[in-house]
Amino acid sequence: MNPIDIVVFLVGLGMLIFGSDTIVKAVKRFAERAGMSELLIGLTVVSIGTSLPEIATSLNAGFHNMLGIEASGIAIGNAIGSNIVNLTLTLGIAGLFGVLALKERDWYRDCGTMLAVIAMLYVFAVDNFISPLEGFVLIGMYFTYAQHILKGIEKHDLFIRLRKEDIRDIIIGFIGVLLLIYGANLVVESGIRISNALKLDEVIIGLLIGLGTALPELTVSITAILRRINRLSVGTLIGSNILNPTLVLGLGAVVAGFKVENLTLSFDLPVLFVITGLVAVLFGLHEKLRKKSALLLILIYIMFMTTRVLM
Repeated sequence: MNPIDIVVFLVGLGMLIFGSDTIVKAVKRFAERAGMSELLIGLTVVSIGTSLPEIATSLNAGFHNMLGIEASGIAIGNAIGSNIVNLTLTLGIAGLFGVLALKERDWYRDCGTMLAVIAMLYVFAVDNFISPLEGFVLIGMYFTYAQHILKGIEKHDLFIRLRKEDIRDIIIGFIGVLLLIYGANLVVESGIRISNALKLDEVIIGLLIGLGTALPELTVSITAILRRINRLSVGTLIGSNILNPTLVLGLGAVVAGFKVENLTLSFDLPVLFVITGLVAVLFGLHEKLRKKSALLLILIYIMFMTTRVLM
């Protein structure tokens, strides 16, 4: 085993932790000055930041398709897989660290939107192809949702009078996002090399890659909880799960369209819909996620991964 890989792994881990802490601190300061809720910032700005790898993957796949190199499965698998990981493993682990709550009004709006966008994605994909026109519709769905939750934000004059401190925190938050993404990439790549050196099974390597997709959301969520900003954690996870089936896949589909495999239609999307519905029920019952529910979500992730590997 190359010792450099271990060093790179630890450096990547450090960047993940430092990057997420930087984001959370910047968001907290910005939210306090602007009078905005951490949930709202998590649903929009932070979720977009943590989903940048998925956006890049989707656009890259779209351009490959345009050149005649089929890459639809990578984009769709990445977006759907990221949502499943976020709603099971990431939400489950975050739920063990602290109380994740969602008010009734937010529950109707956000859980309803998550279910609606998955249903719409299935309708578009049922003919095994998401067309550029359907991609535009998906993008439109995201911006309609964003416009709805940001309604009335102009009363804070955020876009008219940004103070010096606001600009500073925006820059610091952006640097944190870059550290987060690059750190996750280092952890996954060095982890794969270490796994190969130890001659571990390919399934383990696959799990590492899948976990790497969730690392930005996971580290931000846990850091937010440890700093007692639990609503930022919930907002980031829900925001990412609305963003992935709409803006992420929509941007790639607009370029050249995406082919959809039968297994995605018969298994992945239905499973994602059921898991999303379950999460909605778990939050709806008590307006918060209980520890037992968090453990259940982690168990579902393990069951899903085991089933998917055996298929």
